[in-house]
Amino acid sequence: MTRRQIAYFLGVAECLSFSRAAERLHVAQSALSARIGELERLLGQSLFERHARGVSLTEAGKALLPHAREIEAAFERASQAVVTSTRAPMKTVQIGVTPSVGATFLPVLLETAAGFDPEVDWQVQQTISVTLVEMLGRGDIHAALCYLKVTSALVRSMKLYSEEMLLIGRHEVLGEDNGDIAFADLVRFKFVLDPKINPRRQLVDAAMARTGTELQLQAEIEPVSAKRILVRDKGLCAILPRHLFAPELADGSCTARRIVSPRLPLTLYLLLGTGIDGRLSAFIRSSSAAAAARMVKSRPS
Repeated sequence: MTRRQIAYFLGVAECLSFSRAAERLHVAQSALSARIGELERLLGQSLFERHARGVSLTEAGKALLPHAREIEAAFERASQAVVTSTRAPMKTVQIGVTPSVGATFLPVLLETAAGFDPEVDWQVQQTISVTLVEMLGRGDIHAALCYLKVTSALVRSMKLYSEEMLLIGRHEVLGEDNGDIAFADLVRFKFVLDPKINPRRQLVDAAMARTGTELQLQAEIEPVSAKRILVRDKGLCAILPRHLFAPELADGSCTARRIVSPRLPLTLYLLLGTGIDGRLSAFIRSSSAAAAARMVKSRPS
């Protein structure tokens, strides 16, 4: 029985879905199924009952679950003991973030990482995605957080989580209907969008090309604070993830509708320079993954 088998079993047991567990664990569903099959053959018992809506634990699976959690906790304690005994007394993490990530995900990451190692010194630089990739390639920073997936021999990409872009505007502009809205139906609104270099804007442009839709663009602005003013005070609409308009959505000054046909999933990536120390890389990856899990858990349902 391996740690991977245990981790995969716990992932499926907690998600009650092979597809959702594979996404959470950042593995192919076929690999996940193969490890679960190995574990079932080793134990001589089926651990899950498969059905149309997902999976459920068998009696054998229910019996294994508390022990699997104990095993995983023991692995974590052992790993932490080794890291603690061998780490240097002080590490520095040089990380770059985009402005929106710096305002939303970065505080969660820093708080989470402090729980892992409070002695780490985080040095943060903020700029646009393209510049962050250039800085990584030059070795100016260890890691970056942005909405841009990079394929490069000098940079490794790790998916942290995805969230959908929404149509956001004042109630009187969007109307009473809070249901899903097709992308082609956005033509009746006037928009403030990100500049073309922004990955969020590139998602919107790709959807326009795919649907043959031309949105009424009134302004191209990068700072979210400026978008908020134009949406609240000028009656424009925006296409952004929920968290960037969280105060307005919470106080009711704005509302949001999910965009479909196509949907617009925005994925946050951790980019790591390939030349950094392996132990430091592992610390950044584990801290970022734990922070991403907290972000996903805190989302409104």
